[in-house]
Amino acid sequence: MVGSVLNYGKDHVYGELTTEKTVDNITMDDIKKHYNTYFKPNVAYLVVVGDIKKKEAKKLIKKHFSDWEKGDVQKENFTSPTNPEETIVAIVDRPSSVQSVINITYTIENKPGSADNEKVSLLNQILGGAGLSTRLNSNLREDKGYTYGANSNMGSSRYSASVGIGASVRNEVTDSAMVQFMYELTLLRDEPVSQEELDLAKNTMRGNFARSLESRGTVAQFALSAKLNNLPEDYYANYLKRVDAITVEDLQATARKFIRPENANIVIVGKAEEIAEILYNYGEERAS
Repeated sequence: MVGSVLNYGKDHVYGELTTEKTVDNITMDDIKKHYNTYFKPNVAYLVVVGDIKKKEAKKLIKKHFSDWEKGDVQKENFTSPTNPEETIVAIVDRPSSVQSVINITYTIENKPGSADNEKVSLLNQILGGAGLSTRLNSNLREDKGYTYGANSNMGSSRYSASVGIGASVRNEVTDSAMVQFMYELTLLRDEPVSQEELDLAKNTMRGNFARSLESRGTVAQFALSAKLNNLPEDYYANYLKRVDAITVEDLQATARKFIRPENANIVIVGKAEEIAEILYNYGEERAS
């Protein structure tokens, strides 16, 4: 939550905080107004996946939705966020904590269908995606024993995507863990990955993609994504071809573009008395 506020600001829709007070402030009239303002068939998508013919589906849709009236809907207005010129450190004090939760986050422009999309996914898989063989887990979990698991997520969005990198670690190794996070990020950006790492990441993504197709929900999501993002009809049919074509050189160029530890927001939740002073060495202090 604090990371979203730092990335986008409190006045941005992605930076809004949900609290007990904000939920209590919502009235039934607010919900009705929101529904009447934004829920219109001319801005809606209906995806049907299953053992049904198109003619039958259209008949059912007409029967159940023909009375739904069109209307004007205000277009979304999203302000593009800017990352800090130098790293920001925000510590959320939780005096009872015996662990620190570390989150290194910043925004990126990575739209669905862009030339970088699959490269970013491969880069993320190598850094801290699924499995224990990622660089973060190999370092912080297997080698150092600082955490049960370290991970990363590099998103994709037609509006604004974000990067999240982190782990829960013992208080006494919080600083040491930060050293290793920064080491891995700098290494990934400055030096090429090995062909073996790239091949392993590709195999993982191939397997995940194949398993995802077993779900009708995934097929529906692909159809919706293609429509929302103006993707070619064969975009997902050619997904594996695009993954296979990515080279070590492609990934290093992508890392130089998207790995930015010097322009990140670092949010740490923990016992400030034990961790704060040394962690502010990683960037400018920001109240939280």
